[in-house]
Amino acid sequence: MKNSKIIHALFLSKVYYKECDAIITLFSKELGKISAYVRNIKKPKSKIGPYLQQGTLCQFFVKKGKGNLYSIQESSAMFVPEIDNYEDLLLLNTFSQYIQKTCPSEHAEPEIFNLIQSFLPIFCQSDKKKLQLYAFSLKILTHLSFIQFFDTDAETELPIPQQHQYFFHPHGISSTKQHPRKISLNEYKILKFYQTSSFENIEKLNITLEQEQNIEMFIQELFLCVE
Repeated sequence: MKNSKIIHALFLSKVYYKECDAIITLFSKELGKISAYVRNIKKPKSKIGPYLQQGTLCQFFVKKGKGNLYSIQESSAMFVPEIDNYEDLLLLNTFSQYIQKTCPSEHAEPEIFNLIQSFLPIFCQSDKKKLQLYAFSLKILTHLSFIQFFDTDAETELPIPQQHQYFFHPHGISSTKQHPRKISLNEYKILKFYQTSSFENIEKLNITLEQEQNIEMFIQELFLCVE
């Protein structure tokens, strides 16, 4: 069918439209971040509605409409998270917000989608969901060149950060938006471990509550500055 294709996508958000329809945001392997129109999503017999929850990966048959809007023709679930704890659901929502804010529209990022596919099953089963989310955040920010890691001992050897870019180094975090902030060498090593290690290895890492809180603060600041 002309202008139609099968995509593999993560559901991010929805806005209800008219009485039973919705416009949803997806992050797909083939098209990047897109918006799509779904009809009759609120009806009991809707085959798409049950899949539209945070953290769900689906295969969609989509058709390109006017402008940048697609329409959903069919769908089937690839992965549906089984989470009922309120705090874990909030983390899953934060994960979706990270993707929605950082990933470009209509620009394919298959490496990020593959990262999401490997992340979600481990995250849902993990006892360290916050740490897993930190690791995922650092990986996508590095892939998109928002952050870079430098092991140099001399701060003067660092290149000048570009706009919206952050350099992590043993002396702290440098950017064009703020003066370099200090972090401990241990915290730097933990951040780099998150960025380079597999999600399976994150489960083996033990850190103090103070270190976890500092790292959470760093990552939240990074996403606030990403535009």
